[in-house]
Amino acid sequence: MGEDPFDKKLDALVKGEVVQSRPLVVRRLNVGEDLAGCQVLFISRSAKNQMPTLLRQLKGTPVLTVADSDGFTDLGGMVNFVLVEEKVKFEINQTAADQCGLQISAKLLKIARVVKGSTP
Repeated sequence: MGEDPFDKKLDALVKGEVVQSRPLVVRRLNVGEDLAGCQVLFISRSAKNQMPTLLRQLKGTPVLTVADSDGFTDLGGMVNFVLVEEKVKFEINQTAADQCGLQISAKLLKIARVVKGSTP
C-alpha cells in the first residue's frame, strides 16, 4: 500500500512461487482501494498517516500486516522492519497476530523483538 520501496524486486522474488496450490501474486494498492483477497499487506512509509485507519479496517481479518515505520507495532501492526546498528531486524506484535488467528513461527519469534505478546 502506497509507494513501492521494492521496485520490481518483489515481483522477481515471487515469480513462479506457489503456496498450497496457489500462485503468489504481488498487487500494488493505493489508499482506499479494495483489500479483498489480500493475505499480506505491506504498508509503505508514504501511507504512514493512513496506518491507524487501515489497521482498524483489517482488525480481526487474517491479513498479515507489515511495515517499516516507527511505532507500527504499537498501532496494532504485526511485523515491523527496523534498522539496528545498520542491520535490518524486525519487531513482532504477537498479540495482533493472535487476535486475527495468525500464527507466527516459533523460529521467527526467537530471532525477533516481540513487542506485544509472549515469547515462545
